[in-house]
Amino acid sequence: MNSTSDVAITDGEQIVMKWISVFLGLIGAISNTYTIVCIARYRYLRSKVTNILIGNLCMSCVLLAVTPVISVFNWGGKANISSGFIASVIVAALYMSLLIILLIGVDRMIAVADPIGYKIRMTQKKAGLVLVIMWISCMAFSMGFMMSTINQTFLHNTTIYKVSLPLFTAVIVFAVIAIYVGILIEFTRQQKRAKLQFSGQFFPAIRRSRYLTKMTLFILIIFLATWLPTMIVTVRGPPAEGSSEATFETHRWASHITNAILHASAFTNCLVYAFTNPEYRKAYRDLLRCTRGCLWHYYARRNGA
Repeated sequence: MNSTSDVAITDGEQIVMKWISVFLGLIGAISNTYTIVCIARYRYLRSKVTNILIGNLCMSCVLLAVTPVISVFNWGGKANISSGFIASVIVAALYMSLLIILLIGVDRMIAVADPIGYKIRMTQKKAGLVLVIMWISCMAFSMGFMMSTINQTFLHNTTIYKVSLPLFTAVIVFAVIAIYVGILIEFTRQQKRAKLQFSGQFFPAIRRSRYLTKMTLFILIIFLATWLPTMIVTVRGPPAEGSSEATFETHRWASHITNAILHASAFTNCLVYAFTNPEYRKAYRDLLRCTRGCLWHYYARRNGA
């Protein structure tokens, strides 16, 4: 049996899956850009370290979302510089989002364990420095193993891809799960005690911190629902030579479905922000009203002229 023919994706299948990715990418890019604008515009959002981290998570989601749109204009099926660059950006965006989720977990763990000393330990300057290092490291790592200057093509390093990359991913994933489980345990244990311990001027700040903690716990659920299926399919890899046609078909559709779910995560996070945090709901509404007002004044002035 020729396994190559079994693995090959039909033209119609490729077109459908590519345009599904484009549709999900456009929704993800718009929703995450809208969230970034809200964080940048409203002080009650950008003044918190957690929201700065979420803004960078949105930036990585935008990169992840727009790459399918760019790939449509690079339709060739051959490895070249532009396709390799797109693949590198996808890898960098995926691992940056993963590391930011880990950093958000550390941030929330400190906030839950030490609400009063949190502002001293976690500052925007420290968070900004860590984010810069993470962005540079992710981009350098993704370009390093995807790019080969020989023949001006981008190639996979099979040793890194099959051994180091899955191991690195597994370590980060287990660290994320461990930190968020710790947050959940500590958050549940301190929830009743916080109502008695903090009152007056401290209680509103503690309550807002709880909203952020609940939101990040839901982000973890979305992360597990979107990343784990992709990890399982990637680690298992394609079927062995000589496998049945049904096995190759199952693997192909599993790759399609998990890839679509992964791209859908770019905008599901924004839904989590809106449904779990009243400050984000307020920012979304205020920016929408402001945009409508600006458009109304623009058209009124244009028609009046």
